[in-house]
Amino acid sequence: MLLYIPVIVSLILLIYVRVQSARKLNSIVQGFFDLRAFRRVIREESTIHSTTASLLLINAAITVTTGITYILFQRTNSFELTDLFFVFGVIAGGLIVYYWLRRILFTLIGYFTEKKEIAHEIQVYNHFFYQVLGVAIPPIIVFLNFRLDSSSTAWLSIFYNGVLLLLVLTFVFIYLFKIVQEFRQTSQLKISGYYLFLYFCTLEILPLVALIMWFIG
Repeated sequence: MLLYIPVIVSLILLIYVRVQSARKLNSIVQGFFDLRAFRRVIREESTIHSTTASLLLINAAITVTTGITYILFQRTNSFELTDLFFVFGVIAGGLIVYYWLRRILFTLIGYFTEKKEIAHEIQVYNHFFYQVLGVAIPPIIVFLNFRLDSSSTAWLSIFYNGVLLLLVLTFVFIYLFKIVQEFRQTSQLKISGYYLFLYFCTLEILPLVALIMWFIG
């Protein structure tokens, strides 16, 4: 029940962004799915460095942390309710460290390959991914909480599992789309194919596989 607090905070942030900066929100979403639109947004510094972008990143941190915490508490019996704040804090801290490590990594790559502009584009595109993910996750968390997968009413159980599968596939599609687009961008850097393969396997594909395996149980 306490996990509804960050979900409510997330919804308030999204409503505020939608009301105050609908155009910038639409530009970020379009930029994620269309590289041509992305490059147009890149030229608009007012969108990238806006309050809207910052609020969407904060929202992404809240929703991703909440989603992982929810799965941990629902899929394991090793945590008590009293551990909730500690686990939430550890996950949030881990995500922040992961975010900054990636940011430092691409800053260094841009410096050593003399492709700072491309490295910057990759970082901004990652921001767009987090922001879009932050919009997509809250409905999944709310839907998961109904827990109708084993309902005694057959049609309700089938409907629930069908919608849940659709939501999960949407999440996987967004993640895979991000990997493909990021590969197209990173291939422009002067980096050995071996290191690119290593990067995508360890920092992109492995987390997705681990999450899917964890969810399947």
